[in-house]
Amino acid sequence: MIALSEYTSYDIVAMFNDDHVDGDSGIVNIISFYHPIIPASILPARPKVFKNGKCWISSGYQELLRRIPKNSPFIVNNVQRNHRPAGAELRCDVWADGSAAEITGASVFVPIFSCGLPSLDYGVLKNVDVFGFTTIMILNKGVIYGPFNITVLEDQSLQVSTTLQGIKSPLDYVMKVGFRKVKKTDVFIEPMAKNGLPIEGFITSISDFKRYYYVSWA
Repeated sequence: MIALSEYTSYDIVAMFNDDHVDGDSGIVNIISFYHPIIPASILPARPKVFKNGKCWISSGYQELLRRIPKNSPFIVNNVQRNHRPAGAELRCDVWADGSAAEITGASVFVPIFSCGLPSLDYGVLKNVDVFGFTTIMILNKGVIYGPFNITVLEDQSLQVSTTLQGIKSPLDYVMKVGFRKVKKTDVFIEPMAKNGLPIEGFITSISDFKRYYYVSWA
């Protein structure tokens, strides 16, 4: 059996790294990657597979910045470990061309923010920055709540509403699950490389999350 670190090509999920941009090339942080053989199997970016947790985008980086929202996870297909082009960033584990990137759906890689719960009357979140994410989970006192849709109001506070995206749930109900329990499942991803955001991790799929916790309603 081939070890995961011995494969030369991967599909990864990444986020931008603002600290390393050089013209039309740049570096992105690896959040997770798809198993090279098992379809739809998403794995954390382990140090044994990606030592530095980074991917060098050899060209098309500026176009990538125009196509993909700054703080959104995105997929980079067919990143390569070997045969690097001249000038490849040596601190990166893999490299790819920017044209190989695509946006993920809103119900895939939903971020978990540690913050207070929305108000019970109007569902407003104050003094919280979700950095452009439109669907989030909330971690509060060791418990995860959600998923929630986010709308930015005129005063820049956040209006929270329940979402049915990817799940069949009663209206106005949300999931309520202990965080330690969630971290032990394969729907939770804790990024290896720091993304610079106050995110505790990602839920890889709302529909898969519901599969685990279909009885956990608040």
